[in-house]
Amino acid sequence: MQELSLNHKESETRKQLRIKYFDELISQKESESPIEQQINDIVNKLKEEEDKNQKLLIDLLIDCSIHLPFKTPFYATIIGLLNNKNYELGKESIRIVIEYLFHFISNAKFYEANSTLRFIGDLVRNNVLKLNSYITLLETLSNYLIENQTQSTKDFFAKLILGSLLFNGSLFISEKKENVKQLLGRIEMYISSRNYSGLKYVSMLKINEEENLPEDQLQNLFRIVNECRDNSWKLNILPDYSINFLTILNTNEVHEMQKLTIPTKFNDNFTMTTPIFPFYSKEYRSKDKIVLNSDVLALRILIEENLKFLDENSSQAVTEMMSFPLHQSIEKSTFYQIIVETSFAQIFILPRSPSHLMYYTRTFIHLFRESKIPPRLGILIDSCFQKLTLFETECYYRFVEWFAVHLSNFQFIWKWESWGEVVELNPTNTKRKFINDILVRCIRLSYHKRILQALPEKMKILMPPIVEPKFSYLGISSVEAKTQEEKEKQELHNKVAIKSTELLSKLQNKEQPEKIIHWLDTEIIPSIPFDTVIDMTTQALLQSGSKSFTHIFAKIEKYSPILIHLNKLPKQKQAIVSIVYQFWQKSAQHISLIMNKFLELNIIDIQSIINWFISIENKQLFHSSSLWEILSNALIHSTRRSRIVRKKKQKKQETEDEKKQVIGEDEFGSDSDLQMDVDLENVYSEVINEEKEIFLNLIQKFFVVISSHMEISDKNQANPFDSWFDEVSGLLFALVRRYHKQVIGCLNLLDSVLPSKPDRRVVTLFESIKEMVRFLN
Repeated sequence: MQELSLNHKESETRKQLRIKYFDELISQKESESPIEQQINDIVNKLKEEEDKNQKLLIDLLIDCSIHLPFKTPFYATIIGLLNNKNYELGKESIRIVIEYLFHFISNAKFYEANSTLRFIGDLVRNNVLKLNSYITLLETLSNYLIENQTQSTKDFFAKLILGSLLFNGSLFISEKKENVKQLLGRIEMYISSRNYSGLKYVSMLKINEEENLPEDQLQNLFRIVNECRDNSWKLNILPDYSINFLTILNTNEVHEMQKLTIPTKFNDNFTMTTPIFPFYSKEYRSKDKIVLNSDVLALRILIEENLKFLDENSSQAVTEMMSFPLHQSIEKSTFYQIIVETSFAQIFILPRSPSHLMYYTRTFIHLFRESKIPPRLGILIDSCFQKLTLFETECYYRFVEWFAVHLSNFQFIWKWESWGEVVELNPTNTKRKFINDILVRCIRLSYHKRILQALPEKMKILMPPIVEPKFSYLGISSVEAKTQEEKEKQELHNKVAIKSTELLSKLQNKEQPEKIIHWLDTEIIPSIPFDTVIDMTTQALLQSGSKSFTHIFAKIEKYSPILIHLNKLPKQKQAIVSIVYQFWQKSAQHISLIMNKFLELNIIDIQSIINWFISIENKQLFHSSSLWEILSNALIHSTRRSRIVRKKKQKKQETEDEKKQVIGEDEFGSDSDLQMDVDLENVYSEVINEEKEIFLNLIQKFFVVISSHMEISDKNQANPFDSWFDEVSGLLFALVRRYHKQVIGCLNLLDSVLPSKPDRRVVTLFESIKEMVRFLN
């Protein structure tokens, strides 16, 4: 057997390749023999391997059991049969699976912990572990529902226990009923005391009134687990392979589980409990019977875990789902509906999706090989389109981005005619804006004429204009000036146009930056206003590389010293931001990518982007979707350094904790180690302060603009809570939600960003921001 060893810290790609290798090694996918014979053959094969490397064998078996959720019972039965042949192997299996569970809980890995706990229940079913050990483990986990922990931490443990009971409740039909009753009672007590007001901040659809809060994941899970208990824990999902081997498994020596000491210190990245996906079907039918809620929920959990564990390999993820051995009570068409809805729902989870958006795009490409999938996804997409006005800002933009890429993979084919009524709507209408945003992104992924051909004639009016740069100094103006002021402006323009042509020639001829700087200093700056020099130089640089992104990035890389030389003050940095926007006004993609390049080369800083875009003078930009893209991309770029430093600090802490376990608390590192510690702490302190300044300024600018809007609306006796306000407040909440971990660091300073006598409506909004940050953290 190939030498592949257990390592919690290995890359996800390597882990998934390892699991795939081992799964394929022992699986009998093409075999037509009975399942009992298949499992016996596998056990015999593994028994031969056991003598060579027992620990490796167990590691691989348990790894597959956890990370291939549809096959958990299969692997549990294999371990049960191996335990029958070798007691020590079963004992080691229990030790390792507890090690896994401890690791996953300590690092807030919900999906992995959930699958591991469910697998432990399967080990009970296969007579590897005593039932008493299992219920004791669940009771130990339930202690965290009454400890002084955050709500997200308590939700984490409540969902773990309920998920385990959903799949393994049948173990308690004749034993430990009172223990289960107490467990559910403790969870019910916790659920009744939870804070639900914060759920509106992680809802896909906007929620205005607390009494209209939808059922969230934990409430839904608790309700269905109770239904399942009332139905004698009936669950028609995963096959129970142990039934075929009861004669053998009943002779097993069953193990006790060593006491699990749950850590008191957790990674602070617990999965947020969110409202359930609002577009799930109300009920599912198979053979004209309603499918049990417990069966549907169990399938969703397995699909979610499968998508998460295999997010480096969408093809394998889909293969695992589509080969799932369905219970006879569930038709394939019903299963496909659940797959589509569950996969689609992952895209909209707040504050972040479990995996990258492109992963779900690739997943649907593979799913579309099954002919019954596309119509079901089409219905979901249309349902979302009809409810667009209720979408939270970030979910709206995720929908736009995902759908555009999805269309590009299927030749932009869509039932566009069914959305044809949007051409009659106001340009600021959400549905019309959505289609415009989709088309803008589709053009990036193809070309203008190709997208035009895909649209019905009626909708071609919605096509955005062809992206072209706007260079202000293309030629000399010959229009007769009527006033002295106009004459002076014209003379200056013509003078700059001549010099910009000369500058363009220098750039195209690849003249060295030092020579151009000398030319600017000696010939241009003395005779032309400095602000105009910056404008001319920036535009000329952008024009020289406007042919493609490759060209512009190469030009910026080479000639960045020129802009840095001219650009010393914050006002000048903002001027460059303005010039880039005006030059590529019709392309948010160009603006965003060029801004990021300028940030990378220190030509501008994030504050100059915030100060220019989020301003009263540019109030109209908030109606444009480009602002979300530009700001979010700039913030991703600007917080990259702090993310790297945070990871280094976390890694260092983990290394220190490991050393303490080996050499004790009193040992100290070398002088060089101590100096490295000091350096890291200094850098960490520096980046944290930078982050505070960025987000304090960001929030302050938003509130200045919103306060101004309120004042102008009152003056004009207009409703301040108009579409503009929805756009701005939605953008503010989306950005703060995305960076809530950074904002929490400056929460106690947020009061300083408000004016001395703030509008009460602005204060209400401000308090909601703070409430959201506290809830998310």
